[in-house]
Amino acid sequence: ALVGSRFIGQPDAMAGFVREAKKLDAIATSRLDDLGLRFAPRPSNNEPTVDFQEPTDTDFAFLFEVLESGDQRARISAARVLKDIGDVRAVRPLFKAVRGMEDVDRFFLECAITILERDDVSPERRLAVLVPVWEEERTHLTDEMRAAVRLKLRDAGALDPDFLYDVAVSSGDPAVR
Repeated sequence: ALVGSRFIGQPDAMAGFVREAKKLDAIATSRLDDLGLRFAPRPSNNEPTVDFQEPTDTDFAFLFEVLESGDQRARISAARVLKDIGDVRAVRPLFKAVRGMEDVDRFFLECAITILERDDVSPERRLAVLVPVWEEERTHLTDEMRAAVRLKLRDAGALDPDFLYDVAVSSGDPAVR
């Protein structure tokens, strides 16, 4: 932007855009710093990198590892990144990240439910992911958290009686029925 504005002879014309670009850069850098990532011209063996546009299994493994760590800021940043990516592979690790009834635990559940509520996740895929995770992880959640998840599921339409009837009658998976 600076080069472009100087090129056209109006260096102050782009000042607002540059200021906003710097703010966005600071936010992105902060998020990456929380995860321990750095921009590098070439990936180095010492610093992890994650492809946010086309994440690989290795990228997901790294983010899941951060989610399991003891560093609260890094865990929250990993959850944000996983929510932004929006891949249903993150639902189980986000459920597993819940360790109690704190705000951060509710945030992890919110991230998982947000991924499942995305328009590009079909109802069949939603069920295929949610039912096994719910069966495995619900015992680790407190009564209040289970109630909160049930409310989220109801709000997302997953506990709608007509929906449940259709699934019980039509699903080929006995666990889903």
